[in-house]
Amino acid sequence: MTWHRSGLPSRFYSTVLEDPRRTPAFDATYRCANLRRPVRFASAIAAAAADRHLVYLEVSPHPVVARSVTDSLPEVSPRPVVLPTLRRDQNEIATFRTQLAALHCAGVPVDWSVLYPDGALTERILAQLRGRGTRITVVLGDIAEPGTADRLVAAATADGLPLRGIAHAAMVLRDATITNISHSRLSDVWRPEVDGAWKLHEAVAHHALDWFAVYSSMASLLGNPGQGAYAAANAWLDGFAAWRTRQGLPTLSVNRGPWGETGAAVDFAERGYRTIPTHKGLHALNTLLIHGRTRTGVIPGDPDTWIPPAVRHSSLLSHLTQDGTPKDGAPVEGRGEGARDMRAALRSLPAGLARRGAWRPI
Repeated sequence: MTWHRSGLPSRFYSTVLEDPRRTPAFDATYRCANLRRPVRFASAIAAAAADRHLVYLEVSPHPVVARSVTDSLPEVSPRPVVLPTLRRDQNEIATFRTQLAALHCAGVPVDWSVLYPDGALTERILAQLRGRGTRITVVLGDIAEPGTADRLVAAATADGLPLRGIAHAAMVLRDATITNISHSRLSDVWRPEVDGAWKLHEAVAHHALDWFAVYSSMASLLGNPGQGAYAAANAWLDGFAAWRTRQGLPTLSVNRGPWGETGAAVDFAERGYRTIPTHKGLHALNTLLIHGRTRTGVIPGDPDTWIPPAVRHSSLLSHLTQDGTPKDGAPVEGRGEGARDMRAALRSLPAGLARRGAWRPI
């Protein structure tokens, strides 16, 4: 084993020095200052963003500073991407590959030949799915951009079969308090969900769909601190589903809770939240489509764990909570003598499709 000096990246941003761009002498004095001085994390991230560094990758066994990086980023366009490499208690290889795919989507060159020398794994997975009767065509593009939805529809109908359904699941998170929601943050969230849904609506104008499912969020149903832009975009999807349905075009908006095995909320379980397993989420979607629903919440766990205290006494949600009586003792509208006990009514339903189609904790 031989010692050698490690190579530095082309640009180093110091969290110790007043000028974060000044490359320090990595000696004992600097190491001592690193321990004794306040960490200038925000100024280092701001300098990197000002120099147009748009991708931030935390190399660690579990994300620790990724949230701080996101919170420290100034308003720039395009919005920088912050990613971890691994996550605690999750399959390391699968997680690492997922983050590589996210880097690829963010525009970072990834040499896939290192992981898949002959593309064998991808082809094997596609072959398995196709062997079960599924036809898969990959169409790359931004769903909010003109032409992408048309190319998707053209690819889906290329063999002459009619197009029967669409699932719109595009989303981007740019969380911020209401006073910090800028035009760029709102646009980043709005485009994939709202513009994308409308582009798909236009692209299928001459197709007789059996269903059109849009993945909304519990944020537009219950609200969520810091997600004003996200709640607004999903509320538009809810209204969009109602509007299309009134036109005789069956459309479903699912106010879903966090999915635990894929997507942006895979770390929610370790933060104490109940999450939706993929197979149960898809089963719920199937049930809602069978019953011809227009808007329904699919949220994991007992209602008391996800209905915020501030709205538990509302006439909309009090029927589902244990403490539905108003704090002042006044009866909630619709909860007088003879009012229907929603929790008891749901639990009294017979087992089977009817009950599953109404509500139950996941």
